[in-house]
Amino acid sequence: MDEMCSYRKDRNRQPSKEVTALCPGSSHIRYCDSSQPCIIATNRANIKLKGNPKCFHYAISLFMLFVSCPVAFGQNPTITSSSFNNAFGEGTNITFNCTSTTPVTWSRSPNISGPSITTSGAANNFVSVLSYNATANDNLRAVTCTNSNGGSAAITPYVILVPDAPVITGPNSTNASVSNTWTCVVNGASFTPPNVYWRNNIGQAVSTGVTKSTIIGNEDNLNTVYYITSQLTLVIPPVSPTYSVTCYVVHEYGTYNVQKETVQNIGVFYPPVVTKSGGNTVSADESNSVTLSCLVAANPIEGVSVLWLKDGATINRTFEVGNSTTPSLTLRNVSRTDAGNYNCTASNSQGSGAFSTPTTLIVRYRPQFNYYTNTSFTGNVNGALTLPCPVTALPDVDSIVWRKIVNNLEIIINASSERFSGGNATSKQYGLTINPLLETDKGTYYCQATNVMGTVNGPNITANVIFDPYITVANRNFDVHETENFTISVSVQMYPTATTVFWFKDGAQINLSTGNLSKYFGGNLTYPSLTVYNAQASDSGLYRIEASNGNTTSNNSTINVVYPPKINAPNVNITVDSGKTQVLVCGLTANPPVTRVEWSKQYGATITAVIIGGKFSGSNATNPNLVITGVDASDVGVYKCTAENNLGNRTGPGISLYVNYKPIVTVSVNPPALRVDEMFYLICSATAYPASVSYTWYKTSVVVGRGSGYSKNATYDDHTEYRCSVTNSVGTSSATVTPNVIFAPVQYEGGYETVLASRQTTVTLECTVIANPEPSVYIWKNGSDVIAGASSRTYTFVATVDGDFSLYTCAANSSEGLLDPARTFDVQEKPPSTAGSTAGEELSTATIILIVIIVIILLIIIILLIIFCCLQGVWKNCCKKDSKVNPTSGPIPLPVPEPFPAPMGPKPVKSVPPAAGVIISIPVKDGAKPHYLAPLEIGSEPPTDTFYREQKQKRRSRKKKRKMENRNEEEKNLTENTGSDEGKESPTPVTGRSEGAPGTSSNV
Repeated sequence: MDEMCSYRKDRNRQPSKEVTALCPGSSHIRYCDSSQPCIIATNRANIKLKGNPKCFHYAISLFMLFVSCPVAFGQNPTITSSSFNNAFGEGTNITFNCTSTTPVTWSRSPNISGPSITTSGAANNFVSVLSYNATANDNLRAVTCTNSNGGSAAITPYVILVPDAPVITGPNSTNASVSNTWTCVVNGASFTPPNVYWRNNIGQAVSTGVTKSTIIGNEDNLNTVYYITSQLTLVIPPVSPTYSVTCYVVHEYGTYNVQKETVQNIGVFYPPVVTKSGGNTVSADESNSVTLSCLVAANPIEGVSVLWLKDGATINRTFEVGNSTTPSLTLRNVSRTDAGNYNCTASNSQGSGAFSTPTTLIVRYRPQFNYYTNTSFTGNVNGALTLPCPVTALPDVDSIVWRKIVNNLEIIINASSERFSGGNATSKQYGLTINPLLETDKGTYYCQATNVMGTVNGPNITANVIFDPYITVANRNFDVHETENFTISVSVQMYPTATTVFWFKDGAQINLSTGNLSKYFGGNLTYPSLTVYNAQASDSGLYRIEASNGNTTSNNSTINVVYPPKINAPNVNITVDSGKTQVLVCGLTANPPVTRVEWSKQYGATITAVIIGGKFSGSNATNPNLVITGVDASDVGVYKCTAENNLGNRTGPGISLYVNYKPIVTVSVNPPALRVDEMFYLICSATAYPASVSYTWYKTSVVVGRGSGYSKNATYDDHTEYRCSVTNSVGTSSATVTPNVIFAPVQYEGGYETVLASRQTTVTLECTVIANPEPSVYIWKNGSDVIAGASSRTYTFVATVDGDFSLYTCAANSSEGLLDPARTFDVQEKPPSTAGSTAGEELSTATIILIVIIVIILLIIIILLIIFCCLQGVWKNCCKKDSKVNPTSGPIPLPVPEPFPAPMGPKPVKSVPPAAGVIISIPVKDGAKPHYLAPLEIGSEPPTDTFYREQKQKRRSRKKKRKMENRNEEEKNLTENTGSDEGKESPTPVTGRSEGAPGTSSNV
């Protein structure tokens, strides 16, 4: 591979001199010889070489010679450049890459001082980068890369110097259209001869008028110093107050170049140049504004004077014109007189400009009607009559329409019909000709003209037709809404005009005097149409007008006054006995007839529609009255009749219907639930007519109070039915309610019964008690043994063995307490029935009956004694000690069977067994309540005698206190319930069920 060599040429650059080739060695420069031939390159064919005759020439550049030296040893590295043609601009970075299979070193002729070297690559592929900043001294200074094998490669950079800025001399201001010359001087060193160029103010290259001379100076470090002058001669046109020329110098080598430029700004003075924008014609609408363009270019612009001409004369009307920067003309509120040709000119200190080309202003305006000398025209019937339409417009009228005003309505005349002609914009025959003329052509006309600017109506003109009298009625038959005003429009057509006008209704002349102006208007010569105010049904009828001008004529019109339904009620307060039939009258008139009739009923704040059917009939267009058959209390209320026709609906006055009916009763109790000794309130409410009522309270069939309320302290026998009876003059009704008295189970009918049963028969025992709520647990025992699995209210078994005939007990437990025993059953075996024992059996039955009678008598005596003792206040002395049941591990001792009277009160409920270990004391006196003890825990010690004595003493104290409180309360209730109930208050009631008629309840 050849290696690049450098050489030096004689300073005087004469081609006849000899050139010595210098080839690089390992450490010094030597001549080419036979072992290392050199190739000398030059573009001068007559240069002689000194050295190895194998060297030869080739051309590269005008001032540079290259020598290629083949290398005969080792494998040479390769060098690449980062720039095309190895050209670098001054101040830029020079970068060379050397690639070799072995490490390399860099060298430069004469030396390298401080360049940046970077080495990279694998052991068998090294890349070394040499980078340094290009200066003028680096031009043509070869760089060599040598590897460790002795191979090398060289490369020569070419540094393109940055030129100095050129210097421009010449005038910096001038008058337009005058020739001037500017000189550009370029001085500096360059590798190749520089080029000098000119540009104008819009960046265009200028070559015309350019002369250039070049003076070559001395060589400086292989760069030649050049001195160049270039002249530009130019005439600047009057287009802008400023102009500029640019001179720039370019240093280039191949495709690489650098340049510098200098700009010379030049002021240009010239007289105004006047132009305009837009076309030669400008259109403006009348009354609008328009601006006419005038463009002025001048230097100096200060002091420019603008002049406008219209049709060659200076404008002297008021207008708006701008200054030197906005010289356009603006006309405000343009009129058609402003139409014409306009142009402008301007002047400054440099002189006057030419006039702009004329601009023609066209003013467009809507049609305009010329003055009418006559607005009334007369013709004979069947003759001809022409109505004029003098109009001008710009642009011309493109449409003419004739209209006739008839009764304030405008009718378009068809000008191309049989009797009409004219009204033609195309032929400019704007007038309207009527031939033949009829009497109906009399009236007011006007023509309407239209162009692109708009539409304008001409003045009204009158056409008169001479003919015999004739009356036209516009509306011969029509309906009028009541209270509205209506007009019978007529046209009295006669020429000469009429002298008298009269109006008649149903044959009678209508009084149209000034005293009747509130009812009528018109009906005279000035205004022959008749207006009637506030139409009423009585205004319906046949109206006739008569007019005369020597000859009399007339015409008719029928008026029908329509109105929505009118309703009146002859009787607005009606009282009827329950069960009767009542007719509610709907006094109805309407025109047109009604199509629908409805009735509504209001009771309190509730309004409901009356449904026809059943007890209700009528309520239709034929029979608007409402018929109520079998009136009862539910029919009380205010009734209204509503009727409808196609004009609307109306509702008549309310008719109040009162029904005499017996009370409708509702009762309630408060509180809804209570316990023994707590106070409860019974409240009775009733609606009735007449409203005067009396109240009576019954417990079963016994009167317990009077008045709407009843109250007392509750006992368990108050859990029964109370009845409130309410009476008025029509009859009596009642309702019942049961106080919800909550109490623990109580024995029913003494709690003891005897049951006779035969062997092998089924025995059913029922644990009947009085309780509220009903017991939830029952426990059955045979003697003292608890019967397993018996937990319901009834216990059923088959009496088979002797042990089945025994004393059975049941205990009843509710959420309020336990009653044990609740009931005792003595199940006895029924003797077998034989023929020989009939008499004995009969005796046994009689004995039983006798015993029962004796027991009942004894029971009555005991009850009387107890009552006597209580009344005498010696309860403690009369009443004996209660027997008690001591808990034992064996059966609970039962009291001596003794029949008790059934307590008066609620029906008995069934019972269920309680938990084990409950101790109770069983009452032995009639009317006494059982007393409950807390249940004993399983395995606890039984109570002592002291415990029972203390419990007995506490029960006696509570009994005495309750007796006294009940007696006082009963006396108080009896006193209060027989008096008035006004002013009393009670808690909120719980409503019970009523036995009376249905309806809304309220206190009476």
